[in-house]
Amino acid sequence: DNDCIQFKNGHFKYKLDARFPDLYFFVDRQDSIQIETEKKSGKYTKFSVKWTDDCTYEVKMIETTFNFPDSIQKIRREFPFITKIISWNKDYYIFKSSREKTDFVVIDTMWIVH
Repeated sequence: DNDCIQFKNGHFKYKLDARFPDLYFFVDRQDSIQIETEKKSGKYTKFSVKWTDDCTYEVKMIETTFNFPDSIQKIRREFPFITKIISWNKDYYIFKSSREKTDFVVIDTMWIVH
């Protein structure tokens, strides 16, 4: 049963990685727009979301309040993250993200905020 479409809209959270135990992002996804807000600072990044199939979507940065260097901003605007939802249950989904023209790949957990 392919129920990835349940993740097209919703509220989620994820933890950056173990080196930053307090760094949480809240993700608000409404179909074609996703806003990721860092819990402590309140800084955010707004993305456009394009679903390429039921379990795969691309996010491209529209704007951010994070102070990224111009070179990083340019990459984030031009080359989308391609995210494939691999598996899920009632509490989270596991995803694999990569970015075009880079060797960046991450497999992580997106928690569902009930």
